Amino acid sequence: MAGDTLAKTGILGSILALVSAVCCVLPLILILLGLGGAWLSVFGVIAAAAYYVVGTTAVIIAVGWFAAVRRHATQRTYRLLFLGSALTLIAWLVILNESAINSLLVGLT
Repeated sequence: MAGDTLAKTGILGSILALVSAVCCVLPLILILLGLGGAWLSVFGVIAAAAYYVVGTTAVIIAVGWFAAVRRHATQRTYRLLFLGSALTLIAWLVILNESAINSLLVGLT
């Protein structure tokens, strides 16, 4: 039961981590689509917390895996933890490669 709750919390955290990771790339994509404006400055506030959100999510996912393995959780819990792990990994990849992604997007203009 605890593993399943941690898995669900991890999924929510993974989605938040992914959103906070893309917040630095998303404004460039929106500008390329012609949707620029002063409202894009909102993403700066989210970007400041990106490392904290992704780091906290990684800890929650790790604790979820530990609890699931220790308590022999259901297959559903393992699937949720796998999905959360994958989303968190994608968030880390986006954050760590942000400058390369931004350079690629700027090159498209």
